[in-house]
Amino acid sequence: MGRLYRLKRKLIKNWQKFQEKIARPNKNAIWIFGMQKSGTSAIAALLAHRSGKSVTIDTPLLWHPYSTQIKSGVLNLGQHVNNNPYPFSKDIIKEPGASLMINYIKDYFELQRYVFIVRNPFDVIRSILNRLGLEGNEVILNIDSVNKNWQPMFVDGENYVKKLADIYVKVYSQDHYLNHPNCVLVKYEDFKNNKESFIDDLCDSLELKKVNSIKNIKNKQFQPKGKQVDDFRAYFGKTNYNIILNTTIKQLEYFDYDVDSF
Repeated sequence: MGRLYRLKRKLIKNWQKFQEKIARPNKNAIWIFGMQKSGTSAIAALLAHRSGKSVTIDTPLLWHPYSTQIKSGVLNLGQHVNNNPYPFSKDIIKEPGASLMINYIKDYFELQRYVFIVRNPFDVIRSILNRLGLEGNEVILNIDSVNKNWQPMFVDGENYVKKLADIYVKVYSQDHYLNHPNCVLVKYEDFKNNKESFIDDLCDSLELKKVNSIKNIKNKQFQPKGKQVDDFRAYFGKTNYNIILNTTIKQLEYFDYDVDSF
């Protein structure tokens, strides 16, 4: 039994290496943008399953230091993609870090159709803090205690909740891309209300065929589940709650969120 298992693992590994070797970037890929913890993984995975399309869910090739190098002009995104084609060969590509790199991505990929997912900032920030094991009502963090992939986000030492709120504003202030006719703008809250209907509507908007049912996998956890918070004021404390509210108020109003509900 152990020998057969090892043989199977070896065959799978060799097949993956072969696929990586022959992969070519898909310039017509559908990109899914949105801030970290805005539901991008679940929506991308279910969309791919429903439509029978291949999908990349997160790629370190667009994380730090690559993202910093691309934005500073040290690294050319097109060359980077050509040198590492496999994650960029799929039909659907989901990488939250790319949400602030669209101006580079559009120079290589067609972006004939792309998805932008928005979620209310209180839940986004709460979910990120859950993921990192951080409290909502503190101000300064010990950078060494943070997952190394997230450390570049917090290196300046400012209030980490304010930092996340500022990033939220940057992601969702890109009016040119949010309002572009090629953009399908959706809310995570609508997805939660009716996942099957949401994914079907998204397929229609992207002109994708509906191939497989998501009925039996629609509630699968594609990312670690965070703690549910019923009282954001208590969770964040007065200072951090007001920081989030005041920093993101324009986005809350723009996306028609009921501010009083938070």
